[in-house]
Amino acid sequence: MEYALELKGLTKKIKDKTIVNKLSFGVKKGEVFGFLGPNGAGKTTTIRMIVGLIGITEGDVLVEGKSMKTNKIEGLKQIGAIVENPELYPYLTAIQNLRYFSRMYDNVSEERIMKVVKLVKLENALNQKVGTYSLGMRQRLGIAVALLHNPKILILDEPTNGLDPAGIKELREYLKELAHKDNIAVVVSSHMLSEVELMCDRVGIVQKGELVKTVDLNNRETSYTWLKIEADNLEVAKVLLKEKIKGIDVEIEDQILKVKTEKKDVPMILKVLLYNDIEVYNASFGKESLENIFLDLTGGAVYGR
Repeated sequence: MEYALELKGLTKKIKDKTIVNKLSFGVKKGEVFGFLGPNGAGKTTTIRMIVGLIGITEGDVLVEGKSMKTNKIEGLKQIGAIVENPELYPYLTAIQNLRYFSRMYDNVSEERIMKVVKLVKLENALNQKVGTYSLGMRQRLGIAVALLHNPKILILDEPTNGLDPAGIKELREYLKELAHKDNIAVVVSSHMLSEVELMCDRVGIVQKGELVKTVDLNNRETSYTWLKIEADNLEVAKVLLKEKIKGIDVEIEDQILKVKTEKKDVPMILKVLLYNDIEVYNASFGKESLENIFLDLTGGAVYGR
């Protein structure tokens, strides 16, 4: 089966307003999938439909190929999720919280509890009251709770909120390991684009409740690449390229000429500059940043929840 989680035409309407419109994408086992969108794009609404917190107007969610409409209870058994913030009991210790939440599922053994504790590296704080935990520790404990029943899919809504740089790095490495080594499909909704770029294998970008683009972050060269050129007379160079090469996308940023192009067109671009007496000092070809991809696809929309 290609996808652990698949959305097919997922739609949510409230009265006459369409919040999510025919959203379709899939998340594979063993990958970290970023779910991105500007403010009001419908990300949290989508997650709430996936985990059964709100109803679906149209379309469906497939978990391991089975419809959540007809197999909701079985589907939810395969999903672990934290929507917004982990709900924990601060006056209980970590182990007491885990044992309490384990009673919500069938056959969660003490051995399983200790395994997830080890996975999230909380062995030394098990008997500490959760109210004394740092935000990062609470986040890790929340993930442990979400993993108690050994789900195939883990969904996290803004998991890095409030974490310091060390906590963010630790969470990132843990989620990558969880996906790649334990073959779990991990879905992360986050507003931290630079962190998503380091964490995720693919991202789906939504705007106004619709999927704009799915981007493979491990293979961006074919569609999102920039030739960065250090040269003199940048304004002249920019005008020249636009005149000589129809439809070319050129901009100047931080005293660098940036040309969106494919590798096969690099010799032609350099020839235009050199033949017109533009001195070129350096040219490098690389991946487009996720931030620029996002802003390009969403028209610079304000980012948020």
